[in-house]
Amino acid sequence: MSKRISAHTFMQVHRVTMGVDTRKFRSPMRGREWPRPLRLLFAGRLVPQKGADVALRALALFRERHPEYDARLFLVGEGPEKSRLQELVMRLGLATVVEGPVLVTKEKMAEVMAQADILLMPSQIGPEEWQEAFGRAAIEAMACGIPVVACASGGLADTIGPGGIVAHGFDGASVCEALYSVLGLATPEAWQKVATAHAARQSLVRMEADYLDLLTMIEKGNHQS
Repeated sequence: MSKRISAHTFMQVHRVTMGVDTRKFRSPMRGREWPRPLRLLFAGRLVPQKGADVALRALALFRERHPEYDARLFLVGEGPEKSRLQELVMRLGLATVVEGPVLVTKEKMAEVMAQADILLMPSQIGPEEWQEAFGRAAIEAMACGIPVVACASGGLADTIGPGGIVAHGFDGASVCEALYSVLGLATPEAWQKVATAHAARQSLVRMEADYLDLLTMIEKGNHQS
């Protein structure tokens, strides 16, 4: 985003890191083996750009290719795509392994993420080239000690960093492959260490410091003018 602004305007760019409340979003202890059933989570607005349908297709493929994990998906969110997603669940034969879509309060979200094993965030590139600017759900999930499987939409890859894997495409097959890679690369315990460490670098404390630096920069500019 900062590169785009710099390329198309003469504005001075100051980057402020979006912070996560690591006192609220905390990780339980993770084991050395991936649990069965494998608990996948999607959390976001139910609009085409967020890719909940891609998450469902990835689940269907993953269950077909890797039945030993008995993967399940909890869909969290509200939006105009809700009924279409419910129809897709039935069409893909996932009615017994998909919970939701349901709306979860902000207060409950940390608990939901702590109970999951992996977050699926297959955000798309939407109309007029809409892309994910940051991806707050990703950083919250990593603070809860779980890796993120995402698509390369906007700043999402930067947000995830070492705390997950970005799929090579935007379809269900690509997300399915990335999901399987996450399982093979490390244990839940190992992912927990990497994910929480990365999330800790994007805390509310750093966000506050970034804003204070911005205010200092603005004040200095006002004095010079």
